[in-house]
Amino acid sequence: MSQFTKKVKDLCSSSNQTSVKPSRGFDLNDAMERFECPPPTYHPTTSQNIRDVFLRAQPISFHVNGTLVTVDTSQVPPTTSLARFLRSHLHLTGTKISCNQAGCGACVVSTSLVDPASGEERHMSVNSCITPVYKCQGWKVKTVEGLGSQHAGFHPIQQRLAELDGTQCGFCSPGMVMMMNGYLEGHPNPTQKDIEGVIDGNICRCTGYRPIFDAFKSFASDAPPELLRKVNDIEDLVSTDGFFPCPKTKQPCQGRCHPNDSRIIQFIQSKEGNEWIKPNNLEDLLALLDDLAPNSSYRLVAGNTGTGIFNDDGPYKSFFDISAIPELVTITLDPFNVGGGVSLTKFIEILEQQASSKGVDYAHGAQMAKHIKKVANTNVRNVGSVGGNLMLKHAHKDFPSDIFALLEAAQAKIGVKSTTGEILMYSPVDWLSVSMDKKILLFINFPKFTSKHRFMSYKITPRSQNAHAYVNGAMSIQINDNYDVVERPVIVMGGISELFFRPANTENLLVGKNLMARSTLDDALATLESEVVPDSNPVLATIQYRTHLAKALLYKFILSVIKDAVDSSLVSGATQIDRGVSRGTVTYDTDPSQYPMQQPIHKLEGQIQCTGEAEYVDDIPASPGELFAAYVLSNVANADVDQVDTTLAMTMPGVVEFVNFEDIPGRNSTNGTGTPEEKLFTDGKVYYAGQAIGLILAETYEQARQAAKAVIVTYINQSKPILDIRDAVDNHKKTNVRAKVPLVVKKRGIQKANDATGPLRSVQGEFEIGSQYHFHMETQSCIVRPIEEGQFEVFSATQHMDGVQKSIAMALGINMNKINVSVRRLGGAYGGKINQPHFIAAACAVAANKVKRSVRLVLDLQTNMALCGKRVPYLFKYNVSVDSENKLQDVTVDVFADVGYNDADEDTDMAKYWLQNCYNSPSWKVNCFDVLTNTPINTYCRAPSSTQGHACSEIMMESVAVALGLDPLEFRLGNLLSPGDPTLQGAPFEGPMALPEIIAALKASCDYDARMAEVSTFNQHNSWKKRGLALIPQRWPQDYGGRKYTCQVAIYTEDGTVAISHGGIEMGQGLNTKTVQVVAATLDVPLDMISVKVSNNFVANSNWVTGGSRGSELVPAAASMACSELVARMKPIADGLGGSPDWLTLIRECDKQGLDLVARHTTVARNDNIKNYDIWGAACVEVEVDVLTGEKNVRRADLVQDTGASISPNIDVGQVEGAFVMALGLWMTEKIKYDPKDGRLLTNDTWEYKPPTSQDIPEVFNTTFYNNGNASKGVLGAKATGEPPFLLGFAAFIAIRNAINAAKEDLQADPTVWYELDAPATNENVQLTTGVTSAHFWV
Repeated sequence: MSQFTKKVKDLCSSSNQTSVKPSRGFDLNDAMERFECPPPTYHPTTSQNIRDVFLRAQPISFHVNGTLVTVDTSQVPPTTSLARFLRSHLHLTGTKISCNQAGCGACVVSTSLVDPASGEERHMSVNSCITPVYKCQGWKVKTVEGLGSQHAGFHPIQQRLAELDGTQCGFCSPGMVMMMNGYLEGHPNPTQKDIEGVIDGNICRCTGYRPIFDAFKSFASDAPPELLRKVNDIEDLVSTDGFFPCPKTKQPCQGRCHPNDSRIIQFIQSKEGNEWIKPNNLEDLLALLDDLAPNSSYRLVAGNTGTGIFNDDGPYKSFFDISAIPELVTITLDPFNVGGGVSLTKFIEILEQQASSKGVDYAHGAQMAKHIKKVANTNVRNVGSVGGNLMLKHAHKDFPSDIFALLEAAQAKIGVKSTTGEILMYSPVDWLSVSMDKKILLFINFPKFTSKHRFMSYKITPRSQNAHAYVNGAMSIQINDNYDVVERPVIVMGGISELFFRPANTENLLVGKNLMARSTLDDALATLESEVVPDSNPVLATIQYRTHLAKALLYKFILSVIKDAVDSSLVSGATQIDRGVSRGTVTYDTDPSQYPMQQPIHKLEGQIQCTGEAEYVDDIPASPGELFAAYVLSNVANADVDQVDTTLAMTMPGVVEFVNFEDIPGRNSTNGTGTPEEKLFTDGKVYYAGQAIGLILAETYEQARQAAKAVIVTYINQSKPILDIRDAVDNHKKTNVRAKVPLVVKKRGIQKANDATGPLRSVQGEFEIGSQYHFHMETQSCIVRPIEEGQFEVFSATQHMDGVQKSIAMALGINMNKINVSVRRLGGAYGGKINQPHFIAAACAVAANKVKRSVRLVLDLQTNMALCGKRVPYLFKYNVSVDSENKLQDVTVDVFADVGYNDADEDTDMAKYWLQNCYNSPSWKVNCFDVLTNTPINTYCRAPSSTQGHACSEIMMESVAVALGLDPLEFRLGNLLSPGDPTLQGAPFEGPMALPEIIAALKASCDYDARMAEVSTFNQHNSWKKRGLALIPQRWPQDYGGRKYTCQVAIYTEDGTVAISHGGIEMGQGLNTKTVQVVAATLDVPLDMISVKVSNNFVANSNWVTGGSRGSELVPAAASMACSELVARMKPIADGLGGSPDWLTLIRECDKQGLDLVARHTTVARNDNIKNYDIWGAACVEVEVDVLTGEKNVRRADLVQDTGASISPNIDVGQVEGAFVMALGLWMTEKIKYDPKDGRLLTNDTWEYKPPTSQDIPEVFNTTFYNNGNASKGVLGAKATGEPPFLLGFAAFIAIRNAINAAKEDLQADPTVWYELDAPATNENVQLTTGVTSAHFWV
């Protein structure tokens, strides 16, 4: 214990800390009396140079939704997040926890706090998952429950998000709502661009973001009239009389309450011995630091946002909350000094202010502000400080800090104050080598620039927003009128290596040189290349790409300086791609005579999802004695477990038990057939890094997870893992590649026909498609409760209740009727909750069985990503032959699927059927192979196998067209199926072929021909930015097989209301909404008379998995048939009442006559005459690519999707657009990486894995439904929409290829030579494929 800690503990031991839970009748004045703190204690410091301070031991108190709450610091440690406190202690479960690192936005709440410098109250949104609850002293926190509810009334933000269909699974919706509320509280008159800019840290996997934009942009000052027409009663969100009433005066809060004595310091010591101290001014902080013993472990806490990246730093004994120190947030304009504690949001504002008001002095502030808007996200920037970002760089030299680069290039100085009172100034680079022990980053000083200065900065990232840089750079230079460099420039680059910051030789070389001279450019690039030596790190971009980016950024900078004097074709290279405000249209037809079917209503659960009242598994209140489980995972692949040492873990606070394979009373498997099987826990062999070894059970989430990390596992017989499909195919074919039965389809007489047309022309190629993590916002979750008579109550986030039931029964060795499974809804799934919940629920059940207590197993994101399989990667090798008339004659494809360490979930056999898409060839041969690798068992992911098969089909058509010099679209149209043509599904194609009509309409509506010409003209006039346009078709043969779904409908005689329960799983696709519409239409009752009950395995025993876009059709079909049975039963009674009695009269009469008013139907396609059918679609996508960096922007997407007569058009719009945007992630940004040495997943969180955010969707996004009389083909007239549109996303990949083609054309490459571009087309992959290197740079 430090000297300071001992003194404070002795002096403050009389502290009275009591926990108060909020309640509606809570008296705030009484609470203030009860928590009157003890008199301040005088503490003489040991230093003669620092003044004495007063300390007060007092609990943390703050307001939540207007009620004062107090943290019981004897039970809540300082590492507890606000999110965990809200959920576990206050039971406010609307606030979600998903990534736990401020990367997804599910945890966002609104806050109001006092600025220590101005004394004014500030309103903002923050990520509660990384905000320590101890930091919330004096805050006013508002959660989604405090904004509005179904009982208290809906807030306009909640109402509009629901009514403009901005919620599907709903797990992200509370965070979206609170982010918008926090922004509007502080910015009551935003523009559309402002609003789009702040939705940068909230991920939605479901909607495609467009409807969320619409809902929030309806609050913009420049909202378009057509959007305003969609919403009514626009209200002023920002109350003029304050955020909350003051607890002391009951009057509107003015935000100026301060302690009576600013020298009194809050002090808390937790049960674990950690100290939390909150000084109120700089001198107190320095006095406290001076009192620390040498080498003390302490942390200064401002925004605490760094824990989202470096969560393994520490442990720390002392935490100093510096957020109340006014000196650290002080800003002066002349001289221009910015306090180290100033938030990044405030920093942006002041930079923009200086740039607009101070002329050339700080004109570069505009670019700095623009750049900082790409740092993290709005919620992080609101609390993350300038100094905090720099301190991350100080502690982790490899951290690519944008703030560091910008300050160094701006020639700023960092002011550091020590406990001696001395202030020393350093350049950012020099400061990195200065010890910051017991020192404070006080302020940053900015010098003035002159009119001869030029400044520019760049950040090249995996996606457009909320991503760290591959490489970033900031540069400043002083030139004369002739573009001569008059003094040494400043060139700063990050992302290269831990020790590389500035290329000194390159900077020195440029002094005195003329930037217009080609020799200057060549010499500078050559010198820079010799200085740039990137670290080799498998999670980062390749050395080749990062080296190229360093040179490309220098070139961009030079172009930005001389852009007024160079060839106009080069100017586009000076900047990154700019994106405008997004917009879009939705077009569909409905038949009002069919309402409520086909009626565009809003999702039934939409409003309660936006209020946080919709319940997910982890929102279910804990039962008494419930334990929390955390996985112990292997950290190597391809080895055997030697020993599992739980000694340390079992001594940690709250830990109750360790569970492994030895505790399984039944089978250690989720597959009753024995092979292939997925084990609950390894019994010795470790196939992949992340495989389950056991579970730790403890009293809290945090205790279980900390103890799981403390389990020590040693291994033997470790071998190099096989992680790559090509590696397995090329080097391990005998052991790791398993052939499947080939698929051969040949039309009679094909050989004779070929002989008559002459020799065929053949095109060969390969195409590899990577994996994709589902990124369901709700991670895998399960609660298992032992109940009476040896039964178990199971709440599982699963798409397949029957599979969970079977797996638990097998693991426990009990009958299936002992297991009761219930599922209310899922927070996203996309196939990731089909089979994988089986072994998770079974493991949880084994644990519950062992301790005879309820056990909750909710995976953190890193565990979820490491443990669970993802989309199956594929490698295709094809040979396509065409005749002299450019007709396909023979297609041969070898299909290799990376199934993971076994083929339990393989979808290879399905992929072969999708290779045909909509094209006719008289001869097909498909050879399929399962490839085993040391990765998790890869599994179904939205549109599994169909996505990969369709993409290969389109790549084959594109490659043949290129090789033959044909127009790709015309070649496609010339090879479409006709009725009678053979199909890979077996039966001949029946027709009709809808694609010619769809494509013609799409070409007309999107101005295809004119835009092709525009793209060509743009490419001719721009060397370094290229555009590509592509139009592709899609055929989806919908097959039902033996799928079955049950629906039970009950009518209550007292009031005539209706309840339904079914075997489908609501996971955002609107299954419940569609089913209610069908029930309302069939029974002819209002929608609001119908209630959907929880899905369970009693009503829906042995039902099929909800997936493949089948549940949304077959469940409503089952409901329709059950209701039709009820109508038939009631008809004689209705006829006896005159034929048309009112509903309640009819129901009561039925009851009197003893009629059973419950009907149940299980839909099976073959029994209910439900036919298979084709779904058609087409997409035209335009992209822009920065050739120098590989960055991309989807400028426009026009989709036409065949929906039949959609039962619920608003629901289906979200399905179409959400599927398309998720596909953009697969094809453009989402890349899975493993450590080649030990097989660990490296892209295991939001820091490294990048699904699309709101700035990655098409800038113009137009969606049209196609029906045109083909409704009779679908179930109840409608067609599936959840998965078919995913295939259309591949148009973006082809468009990127076309933009690369334009770049290669400038290099005079042969346009008929096909080049490989594997998926995803990341920035790195795109840039390296262009062939553009620094040898092509010119001025």
